[in-house]
Amino acid sequence: MRKLTLVILALLITASSAVFAQSERKGFFIGFAPQLTYAMSSIDKIGGGFNFQIGGGINENVILYGKSQNHSYDVAGSTAIFSDLTFNAKYILNDDMPFYANLGLGFAMDDNENSGYTMEVASGYEWRTGEKFFMAPELFYNYRNISSSGLNTIGVSYTFGWYF
Repeated sequence: MRKLTLVILALLITASSAVFAQSERKGFFIGFAPQLTYAMSSIDKIGGGFNFQIGGGINENVILYGKSQNHSYDVAGSTAIFSDLTFNAKYILNDDMPFYANLGLGFAMDDNENSGYTMEVASGYEWRTGEKFFMAPELFYNYRNISSSGLNTIGVSYTFGWYF
């Protein structure tokens, strides 16, 4: 049953890429994504978040963009919120099966207005569902260092975006 599910999923992804005419990735895009995260280190909690992306493609395989994201966790009866502002570079490995690798560097802040830096690596798949619309499930790892305290986060996100 598991093999059948994987085969059907692969066929749907391949068929959706072949059916729709797709615009180039060069130029402007916007996207947003809900996120499910797990904060390791001192928090050790599952949380959620949201991100907003805006940027553009240099060519079909390299996309540069800014990302603003927030993650929140319930810690000892109160909500801990972490915000990031990063500059990201996405490299799409192959146009036929557009898996990608992503690297981001930027600034981080917590709900007490302490600041620091953040680094993120991710991998995902950009699923084009029309000429300009795309969806991208992604698995990511994020490291934040705020006030000399490190926070490791892993998570999944699902980006909905539009190429102009």
